[in-house]
Amino acid sequence: MARHLTLDLNDPADEAEARRLLGLAGKPAQKRAPQQPAGSGGGHYCLALDGHTAAANELLDSVKARCRLKKRDRIAVGEAAARAGIAPATGKRRVRLTVLVGPGKRRPDPDAFWKSLLDAMAACGLLVNDSTA
Repeated sequence: MARHLTLDLNDPADEAEARRLLGLAGKPAQKRAPQQPAGSGGGHYCLALDGHTAAANELLDSVKARCRLKKRDRIAVGEAAARAGIAPATGKRRVRLTVLVGPGKRRPDPDAFWKSLLDAMAACGLLVNDSTA
């Protein structure tokens, strides 16, 4: 899932907008206990999204579409990180992406979802920087 715009998920208006864009407006928010205490370094975190971030080919459309998709991604990643209790990054983190493809679906390019995912993680504070250096 993807869209672009910084939102404060602690602000009720922004949270309502995020839930509306994700199609969760009528559903109660899920509360999950953190898998690991906040601030503990070196742990493994799992960030599960209901859907996928924007593919690289989708980001080649118009500027308006790209902004809309990246905003959707930031909201989805931010909400999933809040549910999972993932602490903000203080140093380098390694990211592994697993995409599950349903039966009869075409496999995406291996790098299709990376750009929007890393940008969304950096915008939400889950990564200090999304560069490889």
